[in-house]
Amino acid sequence: MSSNITAEVAKWKLMQFNPYDLRMDLAVESLKNPSTSKIEFKGYHPSRLNAIFRHSHETAVLTWAGIYAGGYHLDTGNLVPYGEKVPACVPENRAQQSISWKCAWTHSIDTTVDRSLYNMQTAIEDYLLQDPDFNPDRKPRRDYQNGLNPDLSQRYTFQTRMFHKRAERTQAVKDERKSKGVEWHPWIAQTIEENPSYYVNPDPPLVTEWRHGQFHAMKNCKPPYLQAGDVVWFSLKVTVHITSSSWWTEFIPEEIVRVMTVPEGVDPMGAPSVDKALRPRLAPGAMYAPVLYAEDGRSGDPMVVDTSTAATRKRGLGEEEDAPRKRSRLTPPLPTPLASPLTDWDVSDVEDNSQVSVSARDGDLVRSKV
Repeated sequence: MSSNITAEVAKWKLMQFNPYDLRMDLAVESLKNPSTSKIEFKGYHPSRLNAIFRHSHETAVLTWAGIYAGGYHLDTGNLVPYGEKVPACVPENRAQQSISWKCAWTHSIDTTVDRSLYNMQTAIEDYLLQDPDFNPDRKPRRDYQNGLNPDLSQRYTFQTRMFHKRAERTQAVKDERKSKGVEWHPWIAQTIEENPSYYVNPDPPLVTEWRHGQFHAMKNCKPPYLQAGDVVWFSLKVTVHITSSSWWTEFIPEEIVRVMTVPEGVDPMGAPSVDKALRPRLAPGAMYAPVLYAEDGRSGDPMVVDTSTAATRKRGLGEEEDAPRKRSRLTPPLPTPLASPLTDWDVSDVEDNSQVSVSARDGDLVRSKV
């Protein structure tokens, strides 16, 4: 993570947009003294505890920032109805063709270097374990996203369930009414119409971009989607689940706001690239005159090209200009290199060691898998 990105993330961790919210680090730090902590965990059912503000007993919304690592489609998550093309951002084995509990809006934060999310999750869980009434049966903590294995904790993934089953409960009825007022993506609307026993979760993560003092819908931004490497500010709700076999903590995103983006098409985890307009490659057919540079950057002795072996070397002391070996001295670099009729190409993106055929057509290289 470069220093400017690190500084940007650190700055946004301190920012708040809504006075209702609380910085996540301050909330977690306050748990060290339970009598004065700013949040506590309560629930209406023994299988679920929610973080609430101690002073108001309202749902706690905590804020933080990080580097975006990836996610599913902003509108449809991993729902892909039968006959539709799977979006590039959804792995084939994660796509869901119909309603199930696996349908979700998913976003991940890069925690390879910045492990603050895992550290704060651990602090919350240590606080909960001090309460003798929490998890009285001493069920194990679920392994998923426990932060203990560095190889499995290079991302922290937020998931928000897409569908809920209808029930005769007041909250469910309110949620259902609320979801009817939302203009859902056609895939979601069609799926709900075909499955009337479900309704759409009315609180998907609200994803926007903050620019020039205003929030903008992602569809009006460039690029119109989140990409790996973006700096994002986010607000979270915290829930602790306790099942018959295990327990775990879940961070549920309320909002995700892009506050800094990488240039479109740039892979922040990829190898460095060079602007070919500034530094053309030494392609076959191009003519350059090599010059020996001294350590101070000044031009040194001229180079000699041995055309019989295509080797380049410095002329040795005492060598005759008309030595029997065929050679020629090259002048300093030509003003303009002679361009190659063929451009360079790269097969690094061909997967599975596929064979590649290359042919020249109209001055371009054409490649295809065999």
